[in-house]
Amino acid sequence: MTFDLPLRSPVSRLLLGGISLLAFAFFAFHIENTFFADYLGRIPLFGTERAALVQPRDPQYEFQLGVYWMVANHPEFSVPYLERATQLDPYDGRAWSQLASAYQQIGDLQQAGYAIDRCLLVDPTTPELLWQAANLNVVLGERDKAMDAIRRFVTSSPERVPIASQLAWRATRDAKFLLDTVLPRNANSDLALLISLIRMVDPEASAQVRLFDDDPKNYFVHNLAVSGTPSETSRPNSTATAFDLRAAQEKARVDMRRLIEQKTGRDFGKTQRELETERKQQIEQAFDTSQAGKKKRLAENEDIYAGAALAWQHLMADSEGFDIRLAFPYVQLLIDSNQEDAAVNAWNMLTARQTRLKSWSVAGNLIKNPSFENEILNGGFDWQYTVSDDDALGIDHTDAKVGSASLLIQFKNSRAPDAGVVQYVPVHPDTDYAFTGYVKTDSIQTVSGPRLVVKDVDAQDPYFESDDFRRNVYWTQVHGQFRTRPTAHFVTIRVVRNSPGTLISGNVRIDGLSLSPVASAEPSASGGN
Repeated sequence: MTFDLPLRSPVSRLLLGGISLLAFAFFAFHIENTFFADYLGRIPLFGTERAALVQPRDPQYEFQLGVYWMVANHPEFSVPYLERATQLDPYDGRAWSQLASAYQQIGDLQQAGYAIDRCLLVDPTTPELLWQAANLNVVLGERDKAMDAIRRFVTSSPERVPIASQLAWRATRDAKFLLDTVLPRNANSDLALLISLIRMVDPEASAQVRLFDDDPKNYFVHNLAVSGTPSETSRPNSTATAFDLRAAQEKARVDMRRLIEQKTGRDFGKTQRELETERKQQIEQAFDTSQAGKKKRLAENEDIYAGAALAWQHLMADSEGFDIRLAFPYVQLLIDSNQEDAAVNAWNMLTARQTRLKSWSVAGNLIKNPSFENEILNGGFDWQYTVSDDDALGIDHTDAKVGSASLLIQFKNSRAPDAGVVQYVPVHPDTDYAFTGYVKTDSIQTVSGPRLVVKDVDAQDPYFESDDFRRNVYWTQVHGQFRTRPTAHFVTIRVVRNSPGTLISGNVRIDGLSLSPVASAEPSASGGN
């Protein structure tokens, strides 16, 4: 059956034209509104509100308004817009996530929990929404839901395991649970949790108290001599007292000494023996304070240290290979907390995994890589260095005393207090040790040359300090013996200067270092060329 519209009739033509005109007007109005709303939506707040009125069925503008008020820190204003956005599009995970955050911020925890559950129900795979759901569930105290979100988050984004391990630890403080049920079972997860825990402990360096030993006699005193007023000198029979230059100098010296005492806190009225006794007491007090601070930090973060130890055990038990340098921060954590046995055990585990580390050790010598024949690992018990513009460090294979390499330090006319290189060595308490090493200098220009120093990590005064080296000195041995303190744990080997404020330029080479226990009952210390 067909239907023919008689177009020749004027009424028919008028009717068809009207229908066409209405259709065109409708589509034109729709397109105009769409583009107009899109233009308005680019204008924050007022433009977006107008766009929402123009397009009341578009959830995009309701969502934008809700996000705007969230950013403006007014979640109570954002809730109505986000609710309308979820009503218009109940499958928009972003809108549910923002609504959950808004509910949480205004204190409606029940609605917040419902909204975040809806978010994961409609979009269970987007990493950003999983991460927000994990954080919100941690705040809401929903541990199981938070762990489930973190588990799915790290599955979809393995590269984000480090940040996920931090959140998971704060929510549970249970390393075993995280390693067994939440994080992927691989070396990357073990390292991520380990590094996260290490960063929570902030190991601070031992407090160093600078002791001043300035003597007022070393200061050049400027005296201003005044002979008298013009009226006095113009009188021929004046009886004015003659100016006493010696008394003025003595007064200026006393004033200078008082000023120095105020600046340094030192009483120059005390005898040398009293000052030395006071200095030793200050050093011992600083040593005790440093060790007490480490013990306190260890006690306050006992669960973190325990969690790090468990993560370390998982890492060592994992057959998957990894860069051993990523594990050095754990060795340093143990060093900074004076856990020498655990640190040595951790280093031995790394050596067992990578047998090439065995060449870093020399029989009878506690110093690792003592002749710089191997790569400097910059961590663990190997040498550690700090890059600086004041000096340059390198391995010199053209000039060595022992073997085929030496450590080259180039000072660039700087005021560097040290060479920026150090090694931590575990020692036994109340034990005698012998230290030796070789030094060569080339055109060292300074008033305070570099020295080899062995010092307890918690002490200010060194166990051993060599003479300083200046100008040109061929390979020269430095040696000495010392006895560690009753509570010693580690010593450091450094190249330092006693007057870091002075300029220095030139080259220094270090080689053939050795530290070993001796059977001597009486400790001694010496340093020389």
